[in-house]
Amino acid sequence: AGGWTHSATGAKPNGTNAYADTHLVPSVVVASINDYSFGIYLRDNLDGNYVDMGVVSGNHNIMYTRVGGLTYFSFGASGYASYVTSDSRGLFTCVSRLSTTQIGFNGITKKLETTDYAVSKGLASSSFYLGARNNGAGSLYSPREISFAFVGQGFTDLEMTLLYSINQTYQNKL
Repeated sequence: AGGWTHSATGAKPNGTNAYADTHLVPSVVVASINDYSFGIYLRDNLDGNYVDMGVVSGNHNIMYTRVGGLTYFSFGASGYASYVTSDSRGLFTCVSRLSTTQIGFNGITKKLETTDYAVSKGLASSSFYLGARNNGAGSLYSPREISFAFVGQGFTDLEMTLLYSINQTYQNKL
């Protein structure tokens, strides 16, 4: 929906009304909150209150990449984990492992591993949007170019290294 610019390197939402409905509903496509991840590769370095990927429907499964120098993510009904981010370009991944652990990666660097918000972890019951937050309608629209996104099983640290390597090869060929 809204205005998008497509190029050989990705798709760029207009930042005012554009989003893409993935039709991927975490509570349907993910087997367990304890083995879950989502991530996105961004090509623009912009700091602002934008959601590049997310859904708020009962539970928050969402990522705010670089808002006031921080990246926020959530796997639950309340609370956001966050870490310092100086650049919004690259691969950002959120991983939920076991019943207590949430991890934020920037590239292959583990920026945060926390159990602070484990009590409220849960799967959202509506679909992920790219370029905005799905809270029943689009909001917090992003103007950042997206070249890769995924929703799926959680990754080990070794698997994150492999995903990053594959993605970097892909990005370099664009």
